[in-house]
Amino acid sequence: MLICQLYTGLPPLPKIPNDLAFVNRVVRRKQRPSRPPEISDELWAVVTRCWSHEPGDRPTMESLNSDIKKIIRGKSVAVSIRSREVASES
Repeated sequence: MLICQLYTGLPPLPKIPNDLAFVNRVVRRKQRPSRPPEISDELWAVVTRCWSHEPGDRPTMESLNSDIKKIIRGKSVAVSIRSREVASES
C-alpha cells in the first residue's frame, strides 16, 4: 500500500477510517485498494506481491529494490515516473 501512496500521493484506502480495529478488519478480509490508472502492469504486479496474506510469499526488501530499479531503468516495461529525483536516486 505504501508504493501506491508514494506513487499517487493519496491514501491507499481514502474512504476507510484510520482506526486500528477497522484496519484489522480490512486486513483479515484481505481488502486492497483499487489500482490507480497511472501504475503500469509491471509495477502493479510488484505491489500485489507485497499484499500476499502469507508473509513468506511477500518479496524481500532486496527483491523489491531490485525489481523497482529495473522498472525505473527501463529494463522491462516502462513506468511513468512523476519525479526525476526518483530515477536519479537509484
